[in-house]
Amino acid sequence: REALLSNALHQAINAFDERLLFFDSWSRPTALSRLWCIWEIFGAIKDDKDLNLAFAEGEEERFVALLRSGGISRILELVSNMDTRSADCFDPDDKAHIIAEVE
Repeated sequence: REALLSNALHQAINAFDERLLFFDSWSRPTALSRLWCIWEIFGAIKDDKDLNLAFAEGEEERFVALLRSGGISRILELVSNMDTRSADCFDPDDKAHIIAEVE
């Protein structure tokens, strides 16, 4: 099971050149509260793959408006406050393994 999590699944996902990350809300995206999503983001970064954002209706406009108004610090705050230990994961064994790998 650990080999699947550590290697095989990342290798299978690695067959794709790009990743799509959906933000239902730019300020509190559900994907950043789900440990498996964080693990896939980690894999994309580790494997130097493109990570494309898709926003729910209206969220992209709010995100761009924030960028234009100099709100980059708010966005950086969101990313820097992301805590893998508080992310949701159904299986406690998966959670422990993913946290160990990501951190």
